[in-house]
Amino acid sequence: MNQETKKCQNCKKDFVIETDDFTFYEKMGVQPPVSCPDCRFKIRA
Repeated sequence: MNQETKKCQNCKKDFVIETDDFTFYEKMGVQPPVSCPDCRFKIRA
């Protein structure tokens, strides 16, 4: 899979998911994120 640019469902900013990230998500059996790293951090904090 190639690098993909997505739009955050929370703040509407564009963020990039790298090829290596897709490999990690597939290995862990989870879907790629729909929120940018900043919003994911805020949710966890």
